Amino acid sequence: MVKLNLNLIILILTSTISFCAYGQNVNLIIFINDEIVTNSLGLRFNNNVSHREYKVNYYPGKKIEIDNNDVFKEDVILKFDYQGFDEKKKIKSYNYNIPLSKGLFYDTDYLIVRIYNLDMKQYKKRYCKFKDDYVVEFKNRRYSQDIVQCK
Repeated sequence: MVKLNLNLIILILTSTISFCAYGQNVNLIIFINDEIVTNSLGLRFNNNVSHREYKVNYYPGKKIEIDNNDVFKEDVILKFDYQGFDEKKKIKSYNYNIPLSKGLFYDTDYLIVRIYNLDMKQYKKRYCKFKDDYVVEFKNRRYSQDIVQCK
């Protein structure tokens, strides 16, 4: 009986330590045009290798479960739609397809995604070398990717 209890305690302790050491969540924070996105968004993380999709409702600091999700074992595409304002202060729909390497989620507890829409003059001027509709910068605990600016 004592041996059974000791084995049970060892099993529970090992499971708890494994979960704490390997169970990883990443807090996701999205900025669009230097403003934090505070409204809820329907995010889709698509894995093009396994063809799996992970859907989550976003809010600032949303914890994304990484380790227990096969979608994040490879690079993914983050897809979502956003209602914002253009330069004339009219409502505009934006559609984002952002490639995320699996390394962005490795050994970090947060990921900041900064998106700049190039239909806005101030960002078009700042990122003049880009022909896309938007540019994206990433930052986590170990990595920071800043886009080259013209000025």
